[in-house]
Amino acid sequence: LFPQRAGSDVRAVNVSFNLREHFLLTMREEDIGLIRLLRNYMRLGRLETETPEGLLLELFTLKVDYLSDLIEDVYTVLDNVSEQVFSDEELDAVFKQITLQEDSNGKIRLSLLDTQRSLRHLQRYYRKHLSDENLKDIREMLSDIESLMPHSQFIFDKLKFLLDAAMGFSGLQQNKIIKIFS
Repeated sequence: LFPQRAGSDVRAVNVSFNLREHFLLTMREEDIGLIRLLRNYMRLGRLETETPEGLLLELFTLKVDYLSDLIEDVYTVLDNVSEQVFSDEELDAVFKQITLQEDSNGKIRLSLLDTQRSLRHLQRYYRKHLSDENLKDIREMLSDIESLMPHSQFIFDKLKFLLDAAMGFSGLQQNKIIKIFS
């Protein structure tokens, strides 16, 4: 699963890899921004890899960095939403943003878990094809993913809190209206 930004929404796009001795074949539903970025890096000579395994690891490195950036983006949006929770005019927009960010965070988390599983598979079954540098890169990415998972959980907790606060505020507003009618 690769994250793909579509406006303010994050989508997860399936990508399959066929790792061969002299090439890496990707099968995907659509063009992926991270793969375009990797191709651009290759054209500009910014990659130091010469093997298909190294190319795959470079792509996973870009993916983990991008997922980290997406988590930061979700947190930034939630900071702005938390200021709007107690505003009468913006409550519908708050519920919409909370729902959108929950969906984005879920896709980010799934992508992190999928990347972790893929890297562990490479580490376990392709060990003889990987250099010591490749194995070091895999360990670093797995460590990065392990450190990003609690951030993702924190965001889920923050989303739940904001949703509860918005629902509570909405209930208070409705109670005020009922008191006026009473």
